Amino acid sequence: MASAAPLAIVASGVLTACEESKPASPPPRPAPPVTATTTTTPLASLPPGTKLPADAAAAAWKGLLPPGADATLIRYRSTSGIDGSATDVGAVVLTPAGPAPEGGWPIVTVGHGLTGTAAGCGPAEHPELASISARIVPLVKAGYLVVMSDYQGLSGSGTHPFLDPKTAAYNLIDAVAAARQLVPQHSNKWAALGHSQGGQAAWAALEHAKEYGKSFQFVGAVALAPAVQDTEFLDAALAGQLSKGQESVFPALIAGYLAKHPEGKWEDFLSGALLDNHEAFTSCAPENLGRRAELTAQIAPSDAVPATPEAQAKLRSWLEEIELPKTAGDGPLLVVQGANDELVRPEWVKEAVQQGCKLGLRVQEIVRPGQGHGVEDDKDVLDWLAARFAGDQQAPSSCE
Repeated sequence: MASAAPLAIVASGVLTACEESKPASPPPRPAPPVTATTTTTPLASLPPGTKLPADAAAAAWKGLLPPGADATLIRYRSTSGIDGSATDVGAVVLTPAGPAPEGGWPIVTVGHGLTGTAAGCGPAEHPELASISARIVPLVKAGYLVVMSDYQGLSGSGTHPFLDPKTAAYNLIDAVAAARQLVPQHSNKWAALGHSQGGQAAWAALEHAKEYGKSFQFVGAVALAPAVQDTEFLDAALAGQLSKGQESVFPALIAGYLAKHPEGKWEDFLSGALLDNHEAFTSCAPENLGRRAELTAQIAPSDAVPATPEAQAKLRSWLEEIELPKTAGDGPLLVVQGANDELVRPEWVKEAVQQGCKLGLRVQEIVRPGQGHGVEDDKDVLDWLAARFAGDQQAPSSCE
């Protein structure tokens, strides 16, 4: 991906939002994973969405928010989409300034872009990772109670299952429940929003909203440049047609596969510079970010080609498993895509939208001329969200 902006895959020497050219500020060295909570109750016996510890957020968040707004770090109980086990996940909750409106603050759960797949890469404590604050602060200013999950494994124990849609959906939905426990002045209505990896997470939350989030009212999801048609990455790799940004993201895909299939080996899927430096390409540590441009330049197209037909078939099967859409979903969807996106190509997203239409999903697609992967969520997105929370009009659709 390119540099700076949320979702972030690695390209051109920095952890990036996959398209924009301005460099992101180097993040602090990741904190060590949190592996314990202050509760003595076994995690598995707690209901999903149970809020665990809460602490004041770093001053970095407060400096980004309007006067009077608040930021709180929480941990909460969620569920692995791979094996159904109880997980301990981190998040940041951002509360708007002033009194809550009648009915309480409407809630937006945010899926962040790729910051890395290693432990310690959760951006809740580090808003400068992937410039994630640029996505979130406008929502807080617009009067939404915002919660951003770190996703399983990025700031707690366990492995991060990159692009596993069910895990991401559960993490985003449980974050809503946890935020409601923290902030009593909440609404019963919620929406999901995310970019790239987070766009896939928001789309996945839409598919699981009623089944997994039964106790509150889902109004819709916004997916910005969503990574939802992932077999296209493999096809492009086999054809030697990956961009440099896509090549540098390939180790993250393999990390996701290995989270689901730990019996696999890195050397089954990567070679050359990608294999030798896969830890650097999946890390958010400053010393690795500083080497990213140099390492990316060393990648050969063949480095992203799985070693054997058997390995190719295994990877393709997993990529098909995580692709969206799978259902018509539980509400309307807005998809915003950059016409010049070289990481998640617009034709891939359009194919997903067309499949959604065939399934009965009410989806509107907006393609922004001149924008790349770092597509901006601007007034159109805020207006779409406001209309969904108001509930006074049907969501527009590109299927009609």
